[in-house]
Amino acid sequence: MNDMQNKTTIGTDFLAYNQRRNFIDLPFKKYQFQRSVNAFHLPARLKSKLGIHDYYLWHRHYPVDFNKIKLFHFFNTLSTGKMPWISTFETALPRWGRTRRLNTLEDFDPNKDNEMIKKGLALLARPTCKKIIAISNCTQHIQSSLIQEHFPSYYDTIRGKLLVLHPSQATYSKELRTHLDTDIVFTFIGDDFFRKGGKEVLIAFDLLTETGWEGWKLNIISKLKIGDYASLSTEADLAFVQSILDKHASKIKHYAGIDNTQVMAIVKATDVGLLPTYADTYGYSVLELQSAGCPVITSNVRALPEINNDDMGWVIKLPKDQLGNAYLATKVERERISSLLRTGLIDILEEIKENRSIVRVKGAKALENIKRNHSKGQRAAFLEGLYDEILLSA
Repeated sequence: MNDMQNKTTIGTDFLAYNQRRNFIDLPFKKYQFQRSVNAFHLPARLKSKLGIHDYYLWHRHYPVDFNKIKLFHFFNTLSTGKMPWISTFETALPRWGRTRRLNTLEDFDPNKDNEMIKKGLALLARPTCKKIIAISNCTQHIQSSLIQEHFPSYYDTIRGKLLVLHPSQATYSKELRTHLDTDIVFTFIGDDFFRKGGKEVLIAFDLLTETGWEGWKLNIISKLKIGDYASLSTEADLAFVQSILDKHASKIKHYAGIDNTQVMAIVKATDVGLLPTYADTYGYSVLELQSAGCPVITSNVRALPEINNDDMGWVIKLPKDQLGNAYLATKVERERISSLLRTGLIDILEEIKENRSIVRVKGAKALENIKRNHSKGQRAAFLEGLYDEILLSA
């Protein structure tokens, strides 16, 4: 009997990036994962073909494959079945109605979608829901605050199931680069280019080049998507960005649609990472860059202060609400955020230009942070203990 046959199977909703990033690809000794056929996905797909993305259907699960799975672990999904389950999540559960993209609690209207959200909370309160795992302390705070303020009757039951487990990250470099006498290599990763501050990155480098600084190179790994909810970028923004890419073609390399192996090859040859984002639930690319000894320039939204700081990177401070989101509701607010990002980037790039050795110092601390706080082995051992406990008590 081979090793896979000796392992207990855990069911899940998708074998996709978030599931793999947070639990499937961990080095488990006793468990493996299998996608479970979900009764809600057929109607969800049919509605998608009509141009309707129904989160209420996509983020609920009822198994119809009738296999021998005795425990499920989902991402952003709630189970309506009878077997025990866990869900890891990035903002709040249930992930439908107004909780799907939660901004300030003041904006939340408990009477709108109230019954739908209560159905989700009732699922979380069921004995079959064993744990809900927030990917950051910020996420935990959002979930707790939402229930405590608007649905207090559920608070004690659900809060007792809530824990935090940051994503893991393998390390890709044990020796930090020492070639800082040449051009400093910066890398930006993110398909939602404008939401993640890509336009502001290009403006900052363009302005600094006009002052005479030529000692840099920039990798852009992005599909340059427009129209995101945070920046509300347009075709005009895309044309502007393309003009800067063309202007500095000898300095900037743009990659679109490359696989993760290629991404990591670029990361390993990078000196400084970039994620000066308007909005992000976590910032996985920060971990990937830090794992190769690259300090990262980020904003301070959502979970980013938990994985980056001015000791091991650089943080651009933006005005935030009580849930950790930047203020983006109006055009004036979005313009202010853009201005703060541009100014912050220029100041940091000037610092790096004048003191290159700081890159190596911060990079060493960033790599140590990954080893200390994001170990894949530690995450696997923790979850195996949790699975053991649930299955033994079932």
